[in-house]
Amino acid sequence: MKDLSSGTHHHEKFSSSHQLIGKYLTFKEYGISMIDHNERFFQWLGQIGVVQNRATIVAAIATKCNMMDPNCYDVSAYKSSSQK
Repeated sequence: MKDLSSGTHHHEKFSSSHQLIGKYLTFKEYGISMIDHNERFFQWLGQIGVVQNRATIVAAIATKCNMMDPNCYDVSAYKSSSQK
């Protein structure tokens, strides 16, 4: 499992879920869809070496953010997009 607290640069080290939430929110831009926002975070996790459980991490962080901003994450959007 990737240890996110052992990054080579200070800005790459993550030792708490609060820091991951902050990073997740940096991918949100005006006009970007919720699915694209989550995909950006998913791809970033891959770029920093997280291989396993990326989708679960994205869902957990997005769900947590949705508690603060109810328009941030809707799991039903994935169910309908996968059924197409």
